[in-house]
Amino acid sequence: MNTKIKEHRREYILAIIVCIEIAVLAYFAYRYGVHHVDSDDATEMALAEQLSREGGIMSSNWYYSTDLRVIHTQLILAPLFRIFSSWNLVRTLGTVICLCILAASWVYMCSKLSFGKTALWLLPVLLWPFSDLYYDFVLFGLQYIPHLAMMFCCTGLFCAIVRTEKHSRLYYVAWALLAFLNGMGGLRLIVVFYAPLWISALLSYIIKPEASIRKAICMPQITCSTFGIITAAAGYVVNGKVLPKFYTFANWEGTEFIKPDFAKLNGVLNDVLLVMGYRSERKIISISGFVNLLILAACIVIVYFIVSLLKNYKCLREDEQILIIFTGFSFLATIFVNIFTNQNWASRYLILPMIWFIVLASVYIRLN
Repeated sequence: MNTKIKEHRREYILAIIVCIEIAVLAYFAYRYGVHHVDSDDATEMALAEQLSREGGIMSSNWYYSTDLRVIHTQLILAPLFRIFSSWNLVRTLGTVICLCILAASWVYMCSKLSFGKTALWLLPVLLWPFSDLYYDFVLFGLQYIPHLAMMFCCTGLFCAIVRTEKHSRLYYVAWALLAFLNGMGGLRLIVVFYAPLWISALLSYIIKPEASIRKAICMPQITCSTFGIITAAAGYVVNGKVLPKFYTFANWEGTEFIKPDFAKLNGVLNDVLLVMGYRSERKIISISGFVNLLILAACIVIVYFIVSLLKNYKCLREDEQILIIFTGFSFLATIFVNIFTNQNWASRYLILPMIWFIVLASVYIRLN
């Protein structure tokens, strides 16, 4: 018994740290959540309560002001409302469950990555409130946890398929099902995940000296990513053509290309800092000022990581190469929507592509 504890001591320490983070976040949700909740949070709770009465996962009696909630927090909160009537208790328990799902999805992804043992140790970063935006929309608001968890799970499935593990057919079925459901929820994950992954898988193979069209057709990373984006697109067709007959929600049907506004790039740079936790109007000689300096230093370190990884690209493993390219294209796709379309923009939209910086850090640590 003592020998097993010593062998897995690091894993136990990591688990304890994660449990402490989840417990603290749950306490703050229970103790101070009522003072921190905003209209978006309240709307999600009201929707979950209504769904608990109707007995479904989507409601035809609800106007969804943004994307249709297919795989979202209502899958957790609505069943809790059937058991408890207290909004505060439902919110707290929902926070614990959602954070556990987020952590579990990261662990699953790490179990399929070639550098997963390194990435696993950065799990506490995922549960750390490093910025107001991240806390409001992920750790407390919970709104982005479904998207993050789906991306991590799908990345794990993708890696399992590429490595042609046992039960690969089951992986393909799960990959297709999740892609279809994610497409039914709107274009968001198609833009920031499926399209960048497809481009990355294709590009990572094309730049190899031995690349050929015949071989490309049989490469699992290309066939899997292509299948994923096609299935997700099919889900979005259902979102745009079928679901509006039964549900009222906003989608991307009215999104149009506009005259490029490159002045928005300055705003994007500011938003990057906001997601990282930077706060303006803080005195230099203060705790907040010191934190801002650390955040600026972290930005420099991330840039250094990226440059270093690109220089050593040929030394990286296949999944590492794909994920490095993917992170870049996911980030660029998000910025593209802001500059070239009339789609509304908010700083929080950068959370999904920027979360992959943690993965880049894992690759760099593994390499060094």
